[in-house]
Amino acid sequence: MASFEQDLIIFEDDTLLLRYTFTDLETPFSTNESVFWSAWTYDNWTGDRSGSQTPQSPITSGGPDIYKADTWTAATGGTLTPTNTGNISVVNNDVVVNVNFVQSDFSATTPTAFAGLATDTEYYTELVLSNNGSENTSLVTATGKLFISSSMFSIAGYRP
Repeated sequence: MASFEQDLIIFEDDTLLLRYTFTDLETPFSTNESVFWSAWTYDNWTGDRSGSQTPQSPITSGGPDIYKADTWTAATGGTLTPTNTGNISVVNNDVVVNVNFVQSDFSATTPTAFAGLATDTEYYTELVLSNNGSENTSLVTATGKLFISSSMFSIAGYRP
C-alpha cells in the first residue's frame, strides 16, 4: 500500500510528477486497473467552500476541487471520462501510479476554466484504485495532505 498521510507542499503553477509506489503487491498492475485521484479543501466537508472555487465533478455537485481519472464508472451510474488525459496512469507490469500536474491544474492560472487548486490552501487527497474501473470495486489506497504554496515566480509574473 502507498504511504498514508503523505504531507506534500507544492508551488502554484508548478509542473511535477507525484509518484505512488506500492511495495506490498503480490502481482504488478495490469492494463485492467483504473485509477482516480482527487483533492478536496477541508472546508468542503461542511459544504462551505471558502478556500476554493465551485467543485469540479460530472458525478455530483459536491465533488472535489480537482480530480484526475482514467476510465472510471460511477456507482450511481455513468462513466467518468478523463478530464486530464495522460495526467494520471497506472504503469502496466509495475507497482507505480503516476499523477502529473500541469499549470492548468491551478486556479490562479485558469480561474474560469474549472475549479482548480487554489493558492495558499490545504487539501485532503485520495488515490483510489479499481481492478475493473468500477467505483463499486474500488479501494482507497493512499491519503494525504497537499498544500499549494504561493510562488514568487508566479507573483512576479514569470509564469505561467
